[in-house]
Amino acid sequence: MSTQGKPESALAKTEEADVSPTQESTGTSQQEARKQPDPVRRSTRILLAIVVLLFVWYVLADRFAPWTDQARVQAWIVPITPKVSGKVKEVAVVQQRYLDPGQLPRE
Repeated sequence: MSTQGKPESALAKTEEADVSPTQESTGTSQQEARKQPDPVRRSTRILLAIVVLLFVWYVLADRFAPWTDQARVQAWIVPITPKVSGKVKEVAVVQQRYLDPGQLPRE
């Protein structure tokens, strides 16, 4: 029972009768608008997700593989000069091969 002494079903019927056709169509369109996702909110969420992912990638990439263009390399410079004059035609060396003392580096 409602506060006015009418049953709730009778009160609901009275409220439905008081609604004009223009209010019905407006109410229906508002409900449809609420059901459809807002494209601005969706775009904003996608953009925010991309920004967050880029920030996380930036932090992790800097942590595990730091990079800078301000690096300087210090090393001893050892000149390599031949014992004889002329052009070198062939170097008979295999990469990553260990030699014993006195062994020639031939294939």
